[in-house]
Amino acid sequence: MILSAAMVAAGALSSQAQSVYSVNVVGYVNQPVQANKFYLINNPLDLSASGGNAVSNVLPITDPNWDSTTIYLFQAGALNPVETYIGGFGWYPGTNVLAPGQGYYVYPGTNGTLTFTGTVVTNSSQILGAGFNLVSSAFPISTNLVGIGLQGVDSDTIYRFDPVGQSLNDLITFIGGYGWYDGNANNGGPTNGPNVNVGEAFFYYNANTPNTWTQSFTIH
Repeated sequence: MILSAAMVAAGALSSQAQSVYSVNVVGYVNQPVQANKFYLINNPLDLSASGGNAVSNVLPITDPNWDSTTIYLFQAGALNPVETYIGGFGWYPGTNVLAPGQGYYVYPGTNGTLTFTGTVVTNSSQILGAGFNLVSSAFPISTNLVGIGLQGVDSDTIYRFDPVGQSLNDLITFIGGYGWYDGNANNGGPTNGPNVNVGEAFFYYNANTPNTWTQSFTIH
């Protein structure tokens, strides 16, 4: 995915005559896809302030060539086809929410590019329940696992999806006292884990009790 963002700053004057600034970063992310292949992705930008994160708003497709494109969510331990794009109609049912930090599979009906627009999320908390969780970084940045706030607990494991081989691989396990062990890297390192791509989702297997994955970023 490619991120393009524009900085928008709004200033206000408080009653104590101190300048207070709120900063939002807005932009877009492009995800190239091929027909009849699975992709494990997420919505990397938030639309809460402009219509919400329902699929029909996140992916406002109008080209009928995308007919039969399907989105799968991980629910109750299984993948379920919850949304289908119908050419000439739109998404059906069109009500499922695709929020930043939530992973899902998309199975495109044509070759093309999925474009996500919205605001960068700077603070996020999501529960990692015991067992499998389909998640992603809520912040659109490519960095290692520790960099996106995944400190890990002993025996926790991450499974990444290979769109070329169409399979889950890159098994990465957290080892207490060492860090993230990536068997595909030389000597298993680095301990901070491999870089995760912008908009990439993955399965996180929590081998321990439920915990909270907290992300907080400062935009300069």
